Amino acid sequence: AALAMRAGRYEEAAREYASLIERRPEVAYYHNWLGLATIVRGDCAAEQALAKAVTLQKTWAEAHLALARTEAICGHTDRARQRTAVLLRARDDADTRLTLAFVELSANDRDVATALATPFLPHPDAQLLLNAISRGEKPAIPFAATSNTWLPPEVR
Repeated sequence: AALAMRAGRYEEAAREYASLIERRPEVAYYHNWLGLATIVRGDCAAEQALAKAVTLQKTWAEAHLALARTEAICGHTDRARQRTAVLLRARDDADTRLTLAFVELSANDRDVATALATPFLPHPDAQLLLNAISRGEKPAIPFAATSNTWLPPEVR
């Protein structure tokens, strides 16, 4: 599954992670990667897998970030805002601030999203957000295509 993610074969990766979940449904890691393999294809069903990951491993900050950004992209702004507020109290860093920018853009506040993302240039996720804003759009994916976030740690 991880090799499929690295190769950009996201549909295959999703099938493989789903198969792993059938065998070991208690493993948060598999749910997280199923969610990422799903949202990269623009499918908001990713929320369910990511939500299961954070339910199974409540303190996994990266999974919470992925879920908050996915919630924002998929139009669940209030949930994303609440999750991001909790994350900011625990971890106030570039990734969490950029997650807040995703949330603000989801709420159609382009000026706030721009103000939040701009200081983090040349961060790829800041560029993803600002490019979307300049086109009058919202990002379709929660992390820049070049981000290592799309690569499971075992294949980075």
